[in-house]
Amino acid sequence: MDRLDLSLEKLDGKNEGEPESAPTPMVARCLRLRRVPIGELTQGDVRLLLGQKIGAKYLLPIAMGWLREDPLLEVEFYPGDLLLHVARLGKQAWAEFPNEQAECASFLLSCLAKCDKRDPFDRAWFLLEVAKLNPDAWSRFPQVHVTVADRLRSWVSSTARAEVNKNQWLELKHYADRLSERFPPSNPGIGT
Repeated sequence: MDRLDLSLEKLDGKNEGEPESAPTPMVARCLRLRRVPIGELTQGDVRLLLGQKIGAKYLLPIAMGWLREDPLLEVEFYPGDLLLHVARLGKQAWAEFPNEQAECASFLLSCLAKCDKRDPFDRAWFLLEVAKLNPDAWSRFPQVHVTVADRLRSWVSSTARAEVNKNQWLELKHYADRLSERFPPSNPGIGT
């Protein structure tokens, strides 16, 4: 039997409980999805499960296949939402997938390079979401954070204030300052 024909419940051998007795609708949905063969899960299902840190061992290869076709794939909420959920996975999830981890870093860098051509609101949103990756992700993707720190510093010090609303600009500035502490400018002339 092909792995795609099996559910997460069958693959990991765990029954996490009944959806009907779940404490929240989100938990109920995740419990139901654990019973669906992984080959039948939608992109949104995979994004949700990975976002809840469920089944990464089995779902990460599926998600990476979709990301190879389009790193900025908009699954449910915004361009790149699947990529950012994948990037947020912990080091344990990546342990079996070192090549895919390097590939994910490459996707993030590629998306950051295209970021300047996007609508200012979308650019701000994507830069902030990458900047908000947890410190564990910073250690896995250091070049990504150096790049996003440089882009935030550059944009905040130049035109961002005129291109986005005040709250977005303040958040951009906050993360530019925060990342500057951890990742000093790679080009000292940027953002100073």
